[in-house]
Amino acid sequence: MQICTSTSNYWRNGLLMPTDGDIGWCAGLFEGEGTVVWIYTNDGTQGHLEFKINQADSPEILNRFKDIMGGGSVTGPYGPYKNSATKRPMYVYQSFQVPLIRAMFKVMRDNLSVRRIIQFELALERSAEHQRDLVERNKTCRAGTHPKNGPGTCFPCKQEYHKTYNKTYVRKDGR
Repeated sequence: MQICTSTSNYWRNGLLMPTDGDIGWCAGLFEGEGTVVWIYTNDGTQGHLEFKINQADSPEILNRFKDIMGGGSVTGPYGPYKNSATKRPMYVYQSFQVPLIRAMFKVMRDNLSVRRIIQFELALERSAEHQRDLVERNKTCRAGTHPKNGPGTCFPCKQEYHKTYNKTYVRKDGR
């Protein structure tokens, strides 16, 4: 449980204590307006977990969601943009914090549709896979072929790199 000195109605005696109705309301908002995804970088080697809910006109609903769930951030207004479907300003609730996103899933799971449960599980599994890949990647050199002995590249890979570099970029006369 998180400790907070907030005066929000969802905190009791310094602990986050939303009611079943509050949790159901959050699940309903997420069902209708939210998404949780694993987003890869362009090269596919990095990425991050993102929980997001968009809302038009006012941030009040998103702030209530944030208070009930105990974290994340509400940003905006964005727009209105000329070519968008809505001509109203948009607000966004976001969280990139994996522990908070896991906790939100655990709390809302019983109130979510099968489609949303699958979406959560898939995004959380990709996040876990990425963490496992990072651990494995840090056990070997950049080439992934030799054990890593501290930071940087292993000696055989360094030698190979310098051979290739010298053949490609260094002139034969040494200049």
